[in-house]
Amino acid sequence: MSIEISGLNGTCSNDGDAKVVGLITNKDSAPLRNVTVEVTLFDGDTLVGVSEDYIDNIPPGARRAFEVTEWDCWMSRFEVQVYGE
Repeated sequence: MSIEISGLNGTCSNDGDAKVVGLITNKDSAPLRNVTVEVTLFDGDTLVGVSEDYIDNIPPGARRAFEVTEWDCWMSRFEVQVYGE
């Protein structure tokens, strides 16, 4: 699976609601199927949440946006993993 993650941005509101957005580009010549973006949220080194966005399919060369929101989940950093076939 050859992908590119771009436009990655994570924010926390004053209420402590975490939001992570970005774009996944399929750099492969074959379609990606059953694509899931998993975002792991941390406050320092402490794990505070894991959330997913199911994207379904991404044709070759196409790009899809993702957004993950966790309510009442203050974060200071995050990690993004992409899974698919």
